Amino acid sequence: MNLLAHIRAALAALFAAPRWILERCADSGVWVWRQVAGTIDGLFMPAPVGPDMSKTPYALPELKRAAPEADAVQADETVELVQKAAKEFAAGVENAATLSGLPDKLLSWLSVMDRQMLCQIVCASPKSVREHLDGKGRGLQRVIACDRKAIEMYVEARQRKLRQDDESLESMLDEDFQPASAA
Repeated sequence: MNLLAHIRAALAALFAAPRWILERCADSGVWVWRQVAGTIDGLFMPAPVGPDMSKTPYALPELKRAAPEADAVQADETVELVQKAAKEFAAGVENAATLSGLPDKLLSWLSVMDRQMLCQIVCASPKSVREHLDGKGRGLQRVIACDRKAIEMYVEARQRKLRQDDESLESMLDEDFQPASAA
């Protein structure tokens, strides 16, 4: 075997491993994309496009969602309306038909939340949302409680944080743009 053939074989072996790694990373990325898109039911993202992960030898097992009958407490109309309204608020759409069925307390509660909290409500089970609304059980983590005092405290804290951010930004701009003193 000549020297050129040895160099070609060495280079082929050198570049074979990164290609394999890139292919596995791409396959993993497609799988993660499908899992995220599946949990939000296409609310924020289009249906994933890419190779079918189930046909690859490295496919991960499908994760099954809990069956709807697994929840002991059936979702009532209020929980369904709250989840629909949270979905619309998170998407930046306000449908008057959906919002008209909500009590003012729940409407003000949803309107002060950030997108992360709204997405948690959308993705949670009806049982968890019901427990959070009633203030019983564990409720939803990192979602403000559904009472007037908690809403007021959250709004005050958010306004205070915004004021502090504005003040720090103004002070940074003042420091950066001070005219140089003439000597």
